[in-house]
Amino acid sequence: MSENFVDPDEIFDSYSLIDRQPFAEYLTNYLISKSHDGYVLNLNAEWGAGKTTFLQCWYNLLRHNHPVIYFDAWKSDFTHDPMIALMDCFHSQLSNYLHDEKNKIIDLLEKGMFFVRRTTPSLVVGYLKNKVGMDGDESLLKDISDEFQIDSNECGDALKEILKGVLEQRAKVNGISDFKNALSELSETSLKADQGMSKPIFVLIDELDRCRPTYAIELIECVKHFFKTKNFVFVLATDTDQLQHSVRAIYGEGFDSESYLSRFFDTRATLPAPTTFEFIKAKLQKVGIDNDKATEFIEAAFNWHEVYSLREISKILQVLDFAANGNKEFKLLPLLLLSILKHRFSSFYTQYKESIISPPYRSNTHDTRGHGDSTLIKAKRSQTFVVIRKNQDIAFIFNHILQSIEQYEYRDIADFKATITQRGGDETANISQLSQAFSNEYTLGADNISSSNASKKDYFNLIDFAGYID
Repeated sequence: MSENFVDPDEIFDSYSLIDRQPFAEYLTNYLISKSHDGYVLNLNAEWGAGKTTFLQCWYNLLRHNHPVIYFDAWKSDFTHDPMIALMDCFHSQLSNYLHDEKNKIIDLLEKGMFFVRRTTPSLVVGYLKNKVGMDGDESLLKDISDEFQIDSNECGDALKEILKGVLEQRAKVNGISDFKNALSELSETSLKADQGMSKPIFVLIDELDRCRPTYAIELIECVKHFFKTKNFVFVLATDTDQLQHSVRAIYGEGFDSESYLSRFFDTRATLPAPTTFEFIKAKLQKVGIDNDKATEFIEAAFNWHEVYSLREISKILQVLDFAANGNKEFKLLPLLLLSILKHRFSSFYTQYKESIISPPYRSNTHDTRGHGDSTLIKAKRSQTFVVIRKNQDIAFIFNHILQSIEQYEYRDIADFKATITQRGGDETANISQLSQAFSNEYTLGADNISSSNASKKDYFNLIDFAGYID
C-alpha cells in the first residue's frame, strides 16, 4: 500500500449524517467503465457543498483498490506552470507504486519537461543540455541547417526566430504523443508493480476555485491535452459557475464560457449540497455538540437573520472552533447570535458592543420581517424545547439568550425544571428564565468543572478575533 497523501481519518463514516459514500461508489463504478481511453470528469458543487471533504474521503476509499493521486491545485498556484506542478505530483505520489521501476517516472519527466513554458528557461535549457549535450539555441540552429537545408549563419535574426518557432512547434506536436505513451507505460508499470491495484489510476484535483483564473484554465487545458490517456481518470472538482466567471474574466464578459469549458470535460456530475440543517449539524458535531434541538435553533436564527448562503454560514460558524479550543467556557447559542450579528449587521453589533442599543435590533413596530414564518422554540411541561411555528416572538427569545451571557441561575433545562417544580411554579411561566436555561445547556471550551465562565468582553474579543481569520 502506498503512502497516504490525505489524512487517513477523512472517511465517509465520519460524515454519516450527509452520507456521501453511495454517491462515491456510483461514481467509481461509472468512471471505471469509461476509463479505457482516459476520462475527464468535472465534479461540480457549489461552495460549501463539501468538495474537499468528499474528495478526501473518496481518496481513502479508492486507495484500497486503485492507484490514486490527490492534487491540491491551490498549493501549486505559485509555480505559474501547471505542467511542472502535475509532473511533480505524479513523481511524488506514483513513485510509491513503482518500487524498482522508477525509471518510468524519470522518462515521463524527461518527455514532459519539453512542454514547460519558456518562462522557466533554466529548466528547459537544463533539459536540452542533458539530452543533446548543447545549449537549446545551439541545438535549434543545428536543426535549422539539417531540416531546411539552410546555413543558419546566413540567416538574419528575424528568419532564425521564425524557423526556430516552426521547429519548436513541430517538436511539441510530436512530443505530445511521446509524453502520452510514457504516461501509459507508467500506468501499466504501476499496476504490475503492485498486484493489489486495479485499473484505472484516479487523479483527484481539488481547490481549482481558489486559483488565479489563468492558472485554473491552464491546468484544465494541460490535463486535456497532455494527461488524458488510457487507464487514467481525472476528476476536477469545481464550482463550475465560479469557474465560468473566471473564464469570462480572461476572455471577456460576452464569451461563451460554458461551451468553452465543455470541450475539456467528457461529462459533468453535480455533488448535491447538504441542507442547512445537515450543514450546521455536521459543524456542531466537529466541536462535540450533537443535539437536534440546538441545531434547529441555530438554523432558525440564520433564517430569521436572512442568512442562507452556506459560504456565509460557514464563516459565521468558524467562531465555534476557537471557542471549543479555548481555556474558558462559552455558551453556544449567544456566541452564535453575536457572530451572526457581527457578520450580517456589523453596525448593530458595534452598537450593542458599546452598549448603545440592546438587541434584538428588529422591533415589532419598525421591522417585523420573518416574524410570521420563523421557526420558534418554547417549553412544554413534559419536555424541554420543541420546534413550533408562529405565535411567539423569536426576537424576544434571542434577546434573553444574549442576556444569558452574564446570567447563570440555572445550569440547564433540567436544573430549571427541577428548581421551578420545587418552588411550585409553572415551567412555562417565565420565558426569560427558560431561554437563559436553554442557553446554558450547550457550552464550548475548557472543562466545565475547572474552567471559568467567559465574560461578555471575552465573547466580543473571540468574535472579533475570529473575524480576522478566513
